[in-house]
Amino acid sequence: MVDRKKYYKKYNEEKRDYNKYREKNRNKINKNKREKYSKTHYKKYGNKIKKASEKYRKNNPKKIKAQNLARQIKIPKGTLCCICEERLATDKHHENYNYPLEIWFCCGICHSELDKQRQVKERIK
Repeated sequence: MVDRKKYYKKYNEEKRDYNKYREKNRNKINKNKREKYSKTHYKKYGNKIKKASEKYRKNNPKKIKAQNLARQIKIPKGTLCCICEERLATDKHHENYNYPLEIWFCCGICHSELDKQRQVKERIK
Protein backbone atom coordinates (compact mmCIF):
# COMPACT_ATOMS: atom_id res chain seq x y z
CA MET A 1 0.00 0.00 0.00
CA VAL A 2 1.17 3.52 -0.83
CA ASP A 3 1.96 5.78 2.07
CA ARG A 4 -0.52 8.67 1.79
CA LYS A 5 1.71 11.24 3.46
CA LYS A 6 4.56 10.59 1.03
CA TYR A 7 2.19 10.61 -1.92
CA TYR A 8 0.58 13.95 -1.00
CA LYS A 9 3.93 15.49 -0.14
CA LYS A 10 5.29 14.57 -3.57
CA TYR A 11 2.05 15.67 -5.27
CA ASN A 12 2.10 19.07 -3.53
CA GLU A 13 5.76 19.62 -4.44
CA GLU A 14 5.05 18.88 -8.11
CA LYS A 15 2.02 21.15 -8.06
CA ARG A 16 4.04 23.94 -6.43
CA ASP A 17 6.80 23.58 -9.05
CA TYR A 18 4.20 23.70 -11.83
CA ASN A 19 2.59 26.81 -10.34
CA LYS A 20 6.00 28.51 -10.07
CA TYR A 21 6.67 27.71 -13.72
CA ARG A 22 3.26 29.09 -14.74
CA GLU A 23 3.84 32.26 -12.71
CA LYS A 24 7.25 32.84 -14.29
CA ASN A 25 6.11 32.08 -17.84
CA ARG A 26 2.56 33.42 -17.77
CA ASN A 27 3.10 35.76 -20.75
CA LYS A 28 4.69 33.02 -22.83
CA ILE A 29 1.85 30.58 -22.10
CA ASN A 30 -0.87 33.14 -22.77
CA LYS A 31 0.82 34.33 -25.95
CA ASN A 32 0.85 30.79 -27.33
CA LYS A 33 -2.84 30.37 -26.48
CA ARG A 34 -3.75 33.73 -28.06
CA GLU A 35 -1.80 32.97 -31.24
CA LYS A 36 -3.36 29.54 -31.58
CA TYR A 37 -6.88 30.94 -31.01
CA SER A 38 -6.45 33.89 -33.36
CA LYS A 39 -5.17 31.67 -36.19
CA THR A 40 -8.02 29.18 -35.90
CA HIS A 41 -10.60 31.93 -35.36
CA TYR A 42 -9.44 33.90 -38.39
CA LYS A 43 -9.35 30.78 -40.57
CA LYS A 44 -12.90 29.98 -39.55
CA TYR A 45 -14.44 33.49 -39.62
CA GLY A 46 -11.94 35.58 -41.60
CA ASN A 47 -14.14 36.21 -44.62
CA LYS A 48 -17.15 37.10 -42.46
CA ILE A 49 -15.07 39.56 -40.43
CA LYS A 50 -13.65 41.15 -43.57
CA LYS A 51 -17.06 41.51 -45.21
CA ALA A 52 -18.65 42.94 -42.07
CA SER A 53 -15.91 45.54 -41.61
CA GLU A 54 -16.08 46.54 -45.31
CA LYS A 55 -19.85 46.89 -45.04
CA TYR A 56 -19.52 49.01 -41.88
CA ARG A 57 -16.94 51.29 -43.53
CA LYS A 58 -19.12 51.66 -46.61
CA ASN A 59 -22.26 52.48 -44.58
CA ASN A 60 -20.56 54.83 -42.08
CA PRO A 61 -17.94 56.96 -43.88
CA LYS A 62 -18.50 60.01 -41.62
CA LYS A 63 -18.07 57.89 -38.50
CA ILE A 64 -14.84 56.36 -39.80
CA LYS A 65 -13.45 59.78 -40.74
CA ALA A 66 -14.36 61.24 -37.34
CA GLN A 67 -12.86 58.29 -35.47
CA ASN A 68 -9.61 58.49 -37.45
CA LEU A 69 -9.31 62.22 -36.69
CA ALA A 70 -10.12 61.61 -33.01
CA ARG A 71 -7.33 59.02 -32.77
CA GLN A 72 -4.81 61.72 -33.67
CA ILE A 73 -5.99 64.04 -30.87
CA LYS A 74 -4.59 63.23 -27.44
CA ILE A 75 -6.48 63.88 -24.21
CA PRO A 76 -4.45 66.41 -22.19
CA LYS A 77 -3.22 65.01 -18.87
CA GLY A 78 -5.34 65.97 -15.89
CA THR A 79 -8.40 66.84 -17.99
CA LEU A 80 -11.65 66.29 -16.12
CA CYS A 81 -14.76 64.82 -17.68
CA CYS A 82 -16.76 67.53 -19.47
CA ILE A 83 -20.05 66.02 -18.22
CA CYS A 84 -19.62 65.20 -14.53
CA GLU A 85 -16.40 67.16 -13.90
CA GLU A 86 -15.49 64.67 -11.15
CA ARG A 87 -13.43 61.93 -12.80
CA LEU A 88 -10.53 62.17 -15.22
CA ALA A 89 -11.37 62.08 -18.92
CA THR A 90 -10.40 58.77 -20.51
CA ASP A 91 -12.65 58.66 -23.60
CA LYS A 92 -13.46 60.84 -26.60
CA HIS A 93 -17.06 61.32 -27.69
CA HIS A 94 -18.52 62.65 -30.94
CA GLU A 95 -21.96 64.13 -30.49
CA ASN A 96 -22.33 64.78 -34.22
CA TYR A 97 -20.23 63.06 -36.90
CA ASN A 98 -20.85 65.96 -39.32
CA TYR A 99 -18.38 67.92 -37.15
CA PRO A 100 -15.48 65.47 -36.77
CA LEU A 101 -13.25 67.84 -34.80
CA GLU A 102 -15.91 68.61 -32.20
CA ILE A 103 -14.87 66.09 -29.57
CA TRP A 104 -15.91 65.84 -25.94
CA PHE A 105 -13.42 64.46 -23.44
CA CYS A 106 -15.33 62.42 -20.88
CA CYS A 107 -14.92 59.58 -18.40
CA GLY A 108 -15.94 56.04 -19.33
CA ILE A 109 -19.16 56.12 -17.28
CA CYS A 110 -20.46 59.32 -18.84
CA HIS A 111 -19.35 58.18 -22.31
CA SER A 112 -21.34 54.94 -22.07
CA GLU A 113 -24.33 56.95 -20.83
CA LEU A 114 -24.07 59.33 -23.81
CA ASP A 115 -23.86 56.40 -26.21
CA LYS A 116 -26.96 54.81 -24.66
CA GLN A 117 -28.86 58.08 -25.13
CA ARG A 118 -27.75 58.24 -28.77
CA GLN A 119 -28.90 54.65 -29.39
CA VAL A 120 -32.32 55.45 -27.93
CA LYS A 121 -32.62 58.53 -30.19
CA GLU A 122 -31.65 56.44 -33.25
CA ARG A 123 -34.26 53.79 -32.43
CA ILE A 124 -36.97 56.43 -32.16
CA LYS A 125 -36.14 57.85 -35.61
